[in-house]
Amino acid sequence: MDFLRFYGLNEEPFRLTPDPAYFYPSKSHNNGLLSMNYSAEQREGFCLIIGEPGTGKTTLLNVFLENWKDRAEIAMVLTPRLLPGEFLLAVLDDFGIPCGQKTKNDIIKLFRDFLIEKAQTGRGVIILVDEAQNLPDETLEELRLLSNLETEKGKLLHILLIGQPELLKRLNSPALRQLNQRIMTSIYLSPLNMNEIRDYISFRLTKAGRGHVRFSDSAIKAIYRYSKGIPRLINAVTTRTLMSAFLEESGEVNPKHVKYAAKSLDITADNKKKIASVRPAFILALVLATALHFAFPSIMKYFVNSSGNGTALETSLGIIHRAISERESASASSGTAAHNIYSSPPSAAMVESQAGKNSVTENQTGNGTSVLTSAVVKTWAANVRKSPGMEGKKIGFVYRGDRIVLLNQTAMYEGVIWYLARIEGTGDAWISSKVLNIAVGK
Repeated sequence: MDFLRFYGLNEEPFRLTPDPAYFYPSKSHNNGLLSMNYSAEQREGFCLIIGEPGTGKTTLLNVFLENWKDRAEIAMVLTPRLLPGEFLLAVLDDFGIPCGQKTKNDIIKLFRDFLIEKAQTGRGVIILVDEAQNLPDETLEELRLLSNLETEKGKLLHILLIGQPELLKRLNSPALRQLNQRIMTSIYLSPLNMNEIRDYISFRLTKAGRGHVRFSDSAIKAIYRYSKGIPRLINAVTTRTLMSAFLEESGEVNPKHVKYAAKSLDITADNKKKIASVRPAFILALVLATALHFAFPSIMKYFVNSSGNGTALETSLGIIHRAISERESASASSGTAAHNIYSSPPSAAMVESQAGKNSVTENQTGNGTSVLTSAVVKTWAANVRKSPGMEGKKIGFVYRGDRIVLLNQTAMYEGVIWYLARIEGTGDAWISSKVLNIAVGK
């Protein structure tokens, strides 16, 4: 497209396809991916991912698939409007298990033997159901029965249900309460906030070649108002916005370009008149919120006391993060490296947080800025900073698979080596060695 050449981009940065290479690890999405990996690693049985349309559920699912494709047998159901028998045959067909004209009882035995065989070889078996809110109740009950296939050591089957909020409402109904009790991990994908939208746009432009287009702060705010933080809408609005700016041959994107894009997509933003019209509802909500504030301790006490059946409340991110800390502490006390319980590296923020918060005196190992070696980024995303250490100001990002040049200058920070690196589109910046695979012999 002409506007790509005009802005120096290699490819469309805001396309709507769920490409794992363009997965942006917002706080909500990164926690979701960590939780999905943890749940599959622990073979908990069920994991639930809920999000409004366009919040990135399918992209998250594709990233999970990329992480697990070499460690598990995976069946993916994309047309969930299937009755129990049809669903079971579709799953077995995806696993390559021939069924012929066998009875359902024989098919279940065949599937059980398949699960046991894979468990003996150390491979997991995972069923992924996208748009799971469309599953009939009878098929959801069939999934619950399939989850009962287990050994004395654990579940043989892991099931991921990905759906819209109405799925959560259905699971809370009396008819599906037994299935709901078996869901140990629930994930809700939130829309992006203002700062995340700014980083999201920068992230996508960098993946597409960075170019030289600039977004004003007011343009970012306008994109936030029109998109409501929904990634799919952000992509649609931003693509049209770039085209609008291109038509004016403008190197900077301004609110008028965003407004034109939103108008062409027939998208409206909240305005003062609209907010004033719902003021009575807001006042009522405020009264209810105040009442809930004082009643909250009693509600939580009831919630916790009624969750002894192992519901999703028990598997919060706090439990997951505590498990990580305990594993790392145990490894540190034994003098061995901590084993990562996830199938993918943690986010840059989690990696860098291990370096501590107090900077130390730099240990310079070079007087110039000649090339020292090269490195490849091994985490999903990592911050690069103006100065070494966690106190350094964040001035950019790098992403997994990026190859960067390390200059002949290093610093120590809480026992971690920081490198001065040459980052394309950012310039010279500091990066932690913990997020890098350093080239050897170069």
